Amino acid sequence: MAEKWFLGCFLVLFLACKINCQEGPPVITGSYKAIGEMVETLEDGSNILTQIAFEETYDTDRDMAAFRVWLVGMNVTFVENFVTNQTFQLNETGCAQITVNEWIKTPSPPSLTAYEDINGTVRFSLKQLFALDNRYLKSPKQSTTFRGIPANKWMYEIRGQDSETSKSAILNIYAFWSDGSWNTSSSSKIVPLGYIVTRMNYTKGDPRFEVHKQFINVFGFEPGITDPKLLEPIQGYVCPDRKPTIPFPDTSRMQAVELRSEVIVPTDSEIRYVDTWVDTKNKIIRTDLERIDLEVPVFEDKTRKYESEIAIADLGIVYRVSYWKGASSCEVIAFKDYKHDPQTLFNIKLAKQQWDVAKLFGRNQTNYVYIGKTYKRDVPCHMFQGLRTDWPEPSSGVESLWEWCFATTDQSNMTQTKKDNIIFKNQDYGLVHAQFRIQTSADQIYYPGLEMKHHFYKVQKQESDIMQATVFDIIRCFGQNERRPLQFIVDWPLDDKSEQFVEKTVANRTFLTKWKNMLYSASGMKPYSLRITKLYATIVDKKMYVRFTILSPHKDLPSDIKKGEKTAFQAEEAIRDKINKNGGLFVSFRPSDDMPMLKLMARKKSLELQVKTDFEEHTTPSTTTKESKGTSKIPFSLRTDPEDETTQNLKSTATSGKPVISTTRQQPDFSSTSQQTDGPSTSQQPETTTPKKTKVIEELKKGGHGPSTVAGVSIAMLLIGISLGSTGIFIKMNGLPSCLKSG
Repeated sequence: MAEKWFLGCFLVLFLACKINCQEGPPVITGSYKAIGEMVETLEDGSNILTQIAFEETYDTDRDMAAFRVWLVGMNVTFVENFVTNQTFQLNETGCAQITVNEWIKTPSPPSLTAYEDINGTVRFSLKQLFALDNRYLKSPKQSTTFRGIPANKWMYEIRGQDSETSKSAILNIYAFWSDGSWNTSSSSKIVPLGYIVTRMNYTKGDPRFEVHKQFINVFGFEPGITDPKLLEPIQGYVCPDRKPTIPFPDTSRMQAVELRSEVIVPTDSEIRYVDTWVDTKNKIIRTDLERIDLEVPVFEDKTRKYESEIAIADLGIVYRVSYWKGASSCEVIAFKDYKHDPQTLFNIKLAKQQWDVAKLFGRNQTNYVYIGKTYKRDVPCHMFQGLRTDWPEPSSGVESLWEWCFATTDQSNMTQTKKDNIIFKNQDYGLVHAQFRIQTSADQIYYPGLEMKHHFYKVQKQESDIMQATVFDIIRCFGQNERRPLQFIVDWPLDDKSEQFVEKTVANRTFLTKWKNMLYSASGMKPYSLRITKLYATIVDKKMYVRFTILSPHKDLPSDIKKGEKTAFQAEEAIRDKINKNGGLFVSFRPSDDMPMLKLMARKKSLELQVKTDFEEHTTPSTTTKESKGTSKIPFSLRTDPEDETTQNLKSTATSGKPVISTTRQQPDFSSTSQQTDGPSTSQQPETTTPKKTKVIEELKKGGHGPSTVAGVSIAMLLIGISLGSTGIFIKMNGLPSCLKSG
């Protein structure tokens, strides 16, 4: 009896082992993409037969799958993220997180899950069907045909319970794969051809009945590659409760950045351009843009002005230079009176301590979440999405959806998501694209639905000091009498050995930046004042000059700021004192890596105005003239010699860096005056004696006409002219004499 029991157990185990050890369809574990169709009867009781196209892909590197079907006149895409274990359904109306319910219970993964559309019909993705466990095989492989193609068939049977009806359920699945005897367009001869899925519910003792039957035809299957477009994020839709995966790029170490973008405004059919420079060390931002008056009614022409704005946090003001119809103007605007433009990326009304590069993106107030890879202008990039309430400013009551796309380091491969360094590329910041859309707002300018896109063509990290020295220039807001152009000599003798280094140094930005910083330090002015400008170096007569301009405090500065500012003359005197004292003004500079550090000094008593005009004494005799009286503050001496008939004017020009003397002859001007200027001085050129006049005079002399003859002729001509003029006046007043009248 015991032997029969053991024999029975052995047979049961043998049969179970045989069933479980059956060879199933080929195993697909890597990436793939597929297209096909589903033919089925709807489960809403209408018994309507439908044919639905589908696309599918799976990416092993991202561990994500996408399943897109055409439902009720629209594309519906199910995106599964196996890292976060989240599934989102996206369509033309938005994004919703869904829980893919298990249509039938399975004892162990992979569980067979179903996608359900709005009319209750369920569908199965290829990824789930590929993952069926061989333990569910009901029968061994059979040779057959499918769509007229030689194929192998396998049958699975899964038993469970319907969660809605509590009835027992059976799911029969037939898998059809090509047998490899025919060639295919795929890289593999054995490919999936299709599946037939039948679901049946039953009650014990009752006959089985069919509930649903679905035919799945796979027309194209390519293993080893993915379909990126199915996994690309759909912009403009927020998927709620999306879990973060890749962190937003870190900008905490950036002090200065330059951005150039093309701005697309679909709602206004506009294309614009914006340049932005952000210096968070000195708290200065410059924005060049075409500002449009958005408050003008749509049926009127909008006023367009190209403007360059420089905002200074420590002063709380904006210098705005506007160009309109060929004219330019400048105004100083306090932050409290400044109107934000939707094209600008930075809110200058933030507290000074919050001026950092991260505020370009609304960091700290905005939680950004990674939504996937995409392409912008054919550049692969990572997309981050976040809802902002801090833009244009926290008190505006505007909620906007922002999306930023950062370039990958490997443009040929978009699969290395976890390994990509997505921050910097070629020493540039890898920002490619940004766009926003106003979600909610009560503002007329920032209205709901307003959308803008920034295509970034230059996003480059900069050094703060170099940006401060080369980018921020407010000289256009100052008149000539508010500028003090100065220069001094740098003690760096030019010889055959040092000449090439000196010539290269004059254009070195680091060298110029060091001098500018030293000048600010010596003058007692703050670098953020931007009052030292137009600094450059040049070589004249084997001497190196550093030239710069000091600006006076702007006349429109707020009184509380202006009263603490030095005048241009006070700053000049402070620099002069520094240069003339022992150990004066100097910078340390290394011309090249193989040269030692040099200490370059400003030569004592060399600080002077850039344009220096001298008037020399002359030896030619002249008639006695009055001495011109000029102001005592004029930056050069003006002398007139009583014995000189003519005056030589020395005009300094910039040609070849050497002074050029141009000599003109003029009659003494007894009403000449002098005027003080802070800029280059110019002299009005007198009329000169032409060669033609000289020739006429010589001919008169050769003809023997003396001065008395010439004087007599002149008097006679004068009398004739007077008589003719008198006659004309008589005729005009009294008419012609009667003897001259006709008839």
